[in-house]
Amino acid sequence: MTIEWRGEGCFEIRETGDRFSILTELPSRDSGLSAPRTKTDVLLSIWGDLEDTLFGKEDKSRFVISGPGEFEIKETFIKGIKLSKEGSLIKSAYLISTEEIKIGYLGEINKKEIKPEVVGFFEEADILMVPIGGNGMLDAESATEIINQIEPKIAIPMYFKIPNLKRRADSLETFLKEIGSNSKSQDKLLIKKKDLNFEETRVFPLLAI
Repeated sequence: MTIEWRGEGCFEIRETGDRFSILTELPSRDSGLSAPRTKTDVLLSIWGDLEDTLFGKEDKSRFVISGPGEFEIKETFIKGIKLSKEGSLIKSAYLISTEEIKIGYLGEINKKEIKPEVVGFFEEADILMVPIGGNGMLDAESATEIINQIEPKIAIPMYFKIPNLKRRADSLETFLKEIGSNSKSQDKLLIKKKDLNFEETRVFPLLAI
């Protein structure tokens, strides 16, 4: 499996041999970031509203998962859990199971939404994608808390300050200091189930490409 980051909460997750791919939440139109050009099989939407995302109309041609429920696409299993509701929109987070690896995607979760049922939903996650930049989402301290609660093998930070981002966000360095990691950012994560044989959580920051 290959995982690459496009900035904000947007990851591309590709199975070995490019048999199947998932794109998570697209950057908003006013983020200042470039649109991801890759074509994928599935798009995971946090809010279920693509109108505010980059190239939203084009992405409606993909299979879009935009809320709680259980889905199976080409032997990949995706479960969505409700975090909160604002007006008619439901904010969701997702657990992806593919190639015997479970990926927890926390989306835009904030501290108030860290409830026992949410922690329990992600307790089997091997990889946890966690917002760390604060400003309406988890900050360094609260991100570290949920990582310590869930204890994934790998934690991948997201929604932090990068060049060209117009939204206010805390830095990656603030999070790394809080969690006590000296990890260096990499272009991509290449991982197989057999590689997840370490006992303590490893932080794996990615460069936005």
